[in-house]
Amino acid sequence: MCDTSVALGRATADGAVIFAKNSDRPANECQPLRYYPRAVHPVGSSVRCTHREIPQVRETAALIGSQPSWMWGFEIGINEYGVAIGNEAVYGRAGYEEAGLLGMDYLRLGLERGRTAYQALHIITALLEEYGQGGSADLVQPRTYHNSFIIADPREAWVLETAGRYWVTERVKERRAISNCYTIQTEWDEASPKLIEHAVKQGWWKESGDFSFARAYGDPAHDFRSGQCRFRRATELLVGGTGLEIEDLMALLRDHEGDAADGVADRQAAFPICMHEAPPRLGATAASLVVHLRPHVSPLLTAVAWHSFGSPCLSAFHPLYTGSGSIDSRLGIGAGHFDPSSPFWLSERIQRRAGAYPALKPLVQRECQRVERTALEAARNVAERLPQLAGGEACAELHRVQGQLTAAFLETLHHLDEMTARLAAELPPLTPADQAHWSALNAAVGLELLPAQSGMTG
Repeated sequence: MCDTSVALGRATADGAVIFAKNSDRPANECQPLRYYPRAVHPVGSSVRCTHREIPQVRETAALIGSQPSWMWGFEIGINEYGVAIGNEAVYGRAGYEEAGLLGMDYLRLGLERGRTAYQALHIITALLEEYGQGGSADLVQPRTYHNSFIIADPREAWVLETAGRYWVTERVKERRAISNCYTIQTEWDEASPKLIEHAVKQGWWKESGDFSFARAYGDPAHDFRSGQCRFRRATELLVGGTGLEIEDLMALLRDHEGDAADGVADRQAAFPICMHEAPPRLGATAASLVVHLRPHVSPLLTAVAWHSFGSPCLSAFHPLYTGSGSIDSRLGIGAGHFDPSSPFWLSERIQRRAGAYPALKPLVQRECQRVERTALEAARNVAERLPQLAGGEACAELHRVQGQLTAAFLETLHHLDEMTARLAAELPPLTPADQAHWSALNAAVGLELLPAQSGMTG
């Protein structure tokens, strides 16, 4: 599961583009935040994506991306030109390639090669038509899916939905959300050649009336109710807001209204936008990104990305400036086994304690809100000061502020890790069912929920 939203134009308070995504993945899959600088590549060279190799381009852009540690691609990201992309798993009737490109590979390729949202869109569709989609996108068990995307830059945003090598696009007017379901029906702006002819030839479309991409290409055997539930909720939040700001998109990513399962009989089909591992629901939000894209400010401030690890209701967003030239390398630490020096794993341990011992949740949220408020205020202050500084001074100041706020975020994680361990050891033990689930999950990656002397290490 994942959820991506965008608002622009008259929908936002400052007329900017605001992009947001929650990346939901298997609970034990580490997703660090990585920075890759601009690079020039030898003529004729190739790049190894997750499952296959393709020709490399001459130059790739600098980018920041939330990257599952075993993948080449990104779940969410932004490049130096202010292009932001997020993807969603969808399930179409079209087939899969044995060794195709993953949606996360396409996302990174679009960021590396695109200077605008529209250019990145067509880079992705051209590669899609050539290589198709395929290969497992899951570390735990074999799983394949097709993909939909929101692709944004400081001036516009596009929705791209795909099935195999076929695709349709829709230019976003003011507000748009996507989730794990097809959303483009009878109206679109661009599409792959012979889109309708292929569906008719395959016997997927025999109805009269306007052709519907979602109905023709969506897999009728797949249960889309969870994605449709979250898509409706995100759309409701976007449409219900006026003068949207980055805090509103952060709140959208933290939304738990889907827990109410309004109108859904099957509890497993009702998922909140902010995901937590809570059996029988499996998987959780691994990372979140809210990106503020403003075309009419200093180039150093055109794109500001706000990132958090884990489920955002139990985390804090901290800012990253594409104009600063890099990010703190500690944000990129993390692999398949628990590592206390990894911010991802530290955040994950804190959140698992809060899930296992609900009395800890208010404390975690209070500390995260405190550091996030400080970061928001500091970001507003630097935005006011920066235009008064010369180019080199402005870049140095931006780098300093980003480093200071990242350090404060990391210090908060260490503080919460120590505090929650101490307090949890004094709380009532887990139920046997919860203890069995979490012990197995934690043991698989060597994560000790509590110190060994507490008697509860799993």
